[in-house]
Amino acid sequence: MPLIGGAVDDAERLLDAPDEPLAIRRQTHTAPVALEQRDAQPVFDGADAAADRAMRDAARLGRRAERSATYFVPQRRLIPVYGALACTAYTLLAGALLLSPWLPGAVDALFVAPAGTLRAVLILGIFPAAIGYATWTFALGYFGAARAANFLYLTPAVAMTLSVAMTGERPGIVTLAGGLMASAGVIFVAWRGRR
Repeated sequence: MPLIGGAVDDAERLLDAPDEPLAIRRQTHTAPVALEQRDAQPVFDGADAAADRAMRDAARLGRRAERSATYFVPQRRLIPVYGALACTAYTLLAGALLLSPWLPGAVDALFVAPAGTLRAVLILGIFPAAIGYATWTFALGYFGAARAANFLYLTPAVAMTLSVAMTGERPGIVTLAGGLMASAGVIFVAWRGRR
């Protein structure tokens, strides 16, 4: 997911600011540096570029929240009518249709992919996709959009636990503390919701 999320971030960044000098787009949060684009364009200060980037990131976050809401809120009304399983099937079908332009390349890649890659694709298709969407749709129908969205904060803690169990990775103390804080927040919100 980080690879896909990073690609989406990069694509959105390029679409948001196509005229921005490439050096500013790749600049990290460091001391202000004067950068100049070819053909005597104005000089950009690193601090101004960082502020502009922060504003674009905030706008990007708002657009993502809006996209999530356009998925969660209407689905909440459809679940009582069609059921969680049918809504999950429609979601996966819509995703498959949207990805269909890339189907020929995916089929070609399947024939040359090693067995480990095929196994990983199958596992990703079953667990995070099918079971994940089914669980989310059930939670959305049961708790409602506002309360169910709080459970999304468990994703990092679950990912860390699966990483330890499946790869033997040992998380650092900061990672453990963050996972405990996220889990405690979800428990607190769920507990407050029952009162």
